[in-house]
Amino acid sequence: MIKNLASNLVLEEVLNPEQLQAFLLFPFKLYKGTAWVPPLINEQERFFFSANPFWRHAEKVLYLAYNDKRQVVGRIAGFVNQRYLSFSNKKTGHFGFFECKNNPFVALLLMDAVKHWLHKQGIRHILGPLNGSIDHECGFLMNNFASSPKPNIPYSFPYYPDLMKTLGFKKAKDLYAYTINVQKAVKQIAQHSPPSQSHSEHDQHLDFILRMANKKSVKTEAEIIRTIFNEAMGAMHHYQFAPVSRAVFLDETIDLLDLVDPSMVLFAEKIAKKKHLPVGFVVAYPNFNKITKYFGGKLGWWQKLLFALCSPAIREARLSLICILPSRAGCGIGSALMRQLIETLHRKGYKELEYSWVLEDNLASQKLAERFGGKVYKTYRLFEQHF
Repeated sequence: MIKNLASNLVLEEVLNPEQLQAFLLFPFKLYKGTAWVPPLINEQERFFFSANPFWRHAEKVLYLAYNDKRQVVGRIAGFVNQRYLSFSNKKTGHFGFFECKNNPFVALLLMDAVKHWLHKQGIRHILGPLNGSIDHECGFLMNNFASSPKPNIPYSFPYYPDLMKTLGFKKAKDLYAYTINVQKAVKQIAQHSPPSQSHSEHDQHLDFILRMANKKSVKTEAEIIRTIFNEAMGAMHHYQFAPVSRAVFLDETIDLLDLVDPSMVLFAEKIAKKKHLPVGFVVAYPNFNKITKYFGGKLGWWQKLLFALCSPAIREARLSLICILPSRAGCGIGSALMRQLIETLHRKGYKELEYSWVLEDNLASQKLAERFGGKVYKTYRLFEQHF
């Protein structure tokens, strides 16, 4: 326990289940009355449990800040991802799950604690917010605070970036969220297609085919996605990337792949000697936050029933990932995947597709989004500091 006498604050490391509950529940009170969507508490608990395969190659520390009335006024987590350190050869640690009142003393107490913990492990560079890895929620929201987030995308207060600047942090990278009007995108596709020619006829000269996911082989499909993802991201040295292990990927995606409509998970396969070799994929899913925002973080039988009844009525989707093997870049696979996804969404009655997130310097992904009418409508920012 660390006391800050100047501001009557107390800092405690989270070491028991009661403290973890306080850590997880703090945002529920903090964000009351905002566009924030409560996460499912059991999912966040599961993330921090030692049984999570992510912790086989990563370390964590969690802190809570209390005022003199023993009320939680802030929280933060620190992470050291050994797979990232090995792959990047950079001594970078991360902070995440940052939440606090608009009080620079609270923010300073929390951040200094994480920096001290990182320093003891030989880390001299901190970056965040990043909830464990770049594959999880990351970045502070910079605009459009009246709009609720899509699944697995963060929401935060407008004053957080100012707190970071007060603490001496600088901008590291911006992440963009694009919005695509599905109906307008379909019209645009039709205008650019040759007259009286179907897409299948138009694509006959291409040496790849598209198929939707096979729900009877979810684990196999997940492994295909992981393999392409690791190869594509590794080859381009994607920002903050670390290769994802099979155990971690299955643990984090198997439930989602089993839940979503298989027509929203598409694969591109190269045709070679009568064999179909996976070379790319796209993953999208409905905006489940439209329903879960009413759950209050719980997932009991009533919430599951409500979810099953209301999910078909969702008309918004999020494209979370699209990857092409480096050897097949520039062959039109990305455009073909995006086109089929948008046409599928249109047939199913979807109105809006969010493509998020896209790095500010990922020009290829930006051009792909803009080709289908995508416009940046939200920006998220990562901050860093050398110490």
